[in-house]
Amino acid sequence: MAKSVTIAGLGLIGGSIGMGLRKRGWRVAFFDPNVPSESAQQAGAADVKVENLEGELVVIATPVEVALRLQPRAMVVTTTCSVMSPFAGYVAGHPFAGSERNGLENARADLFAGRPWFVDRDHAAVRAMIEAMGAHQVVVDPK
Repeated sequence: MAKSVTIAGLGLIGGSIGMGLRKRGWRVAFFDPNVPSESAQQAGAADVKVENLEGELVVIATPVEVALRLQPRAMVVTTTCSVMSPFAGYVAGHPFAGSERNGLENARADLFAGRPWFVDRDHAAVRAMIEAMGAHQVVVDPK
């Protein structure tokens, strides 16, 4: 089971995922040209900044238009976008949590606690990540 993750997009959602997983002992790398490594580390959202989206598990936590342009090289890729159908090759997901505020400065480790996290299919690594943050997975039709 993956205990490391690379997150594309370290805003509210991606930053909260990073914070939540790091608190539970996961190693978190991130890919985001707009977030300096020092900011991510100070926030507790990531251990290291990377230049490539690769690894065992990649989480795409960007706006849809950005996500569609990314080309991760990973064993498992999941998304947090508000739509699922365009991401049929991935474990498309949509956590039901958020805030009216955005950005890493508004991220928090408990954002997903007790919240549903929709996915288009079950995958053990994605389920482990979701459960590690205290959320519960719900498999839904991507349409």
